[in-house]
Amino acid sequence: MDIVSRIWRWLTGTLFPSIPILGPLSRCTAQHHAVSIKEFLVTLCFSTATFWVTALFLRAFSQYSAVPIPTILYKTANAGQLFIFSVGFLGPILIAAADDPPRARVFPGRTSHFLVLTLLAAMAAGFYALQLTAREAPPSNSIDEQFLFHASLCIAALSVVLRYLTIVFRRSTIEIDVEKELTAPVDDFAQQFAGRHKEGGAS
Repeated sequence: MDIVSRIWRWLTGTLFPSIPILGPLSRCTAQHHAVSIKEFLVTLCFSTATFWVTALFLRAFSQYSAVPIPTILYKTANAGQLFIFSVGFLGPILIAAADDPPRARVFPGRTSHFLVLTLLAAMAAGFYALQLTAREAPPSNSIDEQFLFHASLCIAALSVVLRYLTIVFRRSTIEIDVEKELTAPVDDFAQQFAGRHKEGGAS
């Protein structure tokens, strides 16, 4: 039993925290996630509005009355729109990870986030360029549209995960020590008073 507990402590205390991107989750509490999920869901809702709002309007046409909602959603995202969504959704990560607010700890895994962000953005832009080029190319040079759609789904999903991790990691770095914040002015006043008292006694 002691060996099992040691292995568990090693996995949770040493191995997992050292994993790029995911490791900093070991320092995030349930409160960090609870606050971050609210911000994340609002952001995701507005960012994906072009898909589900478009599907909602299309459903109002009679020719789509018998078409399942997933099929309508597919029509709103099968022409490279998810690539554009991914690049736009990744942008704020750069600002959140690069700029540490006052009194905040350094963003964890900053280099790993930048590398993954750059890779995803480059893949999304490249695949979208291929999709646009294929529309003007002759049929003999056509590309696999189904592959591109699946690629856009994967890149979009990874972008969403990376954005959420960025939010929760940043939330975990801006905690304020309430006790220290309350006692700091008192300590500063005491030090200033003691310094003035010494100066007065010396004179």
